[in-house]
Amino acid sequence: MNNQSNSEIIKATREFRDVMTADTAIIEIAKMLSTSADRLDVTTAALREKTRQCDALAEANQQLAAENAGLKEIIEQHANSIAVCPNCSHEEPCETDDIVSSYRNMETPTTAAAIAEVQAQGVEMFAAFCSTANSGHEIHPDIEEIMLFAAELRKGAAV
Repeated sequence: MNNQSNSEIIKATREFRDVMTADTAIIEIAKMLSTSADRLDVTTAALREKTRQCDALAEANQQLAAENAGLKEIIEQHANSIAVCPNCSHEEPCETDDIVSSYRNMETPTTAAAIAEVQAQGVEMFAAFCSTANSGHEIHPDIEEIMLFAAELRKGAAV
């Protein structure tokens, strides 16, 4: 394979197509098709690898969002407890400590969006389940309403 870029091969193929006649040698046509097919194979392989990488990043993103949500839940549980001073045994609600205050003032829009995406995927899975023929269940909700709800979850508008 030569060192032409995809755009160069596409351009050459189109130019060849424009000048090709019934007198064009079959070997020339075969060479151009072979070059195009080789480039397409390379591009397809690269696209598959990029897709795999994107899928892996999406999975990691979901795992991080789940971990972050778990950590936030721990802080909320802490906020609902009572701290006892080891020196004087004075009880103080944890809701007033610096950690809880920092957490409650912290904005995490990326985590919120990731959680909304997971929720929406769940709704879409439910919609697919409900719309599957012969599912064996008497579930017949309005699929469009379910999909609209999933879109609203992604925006953070529904809960």
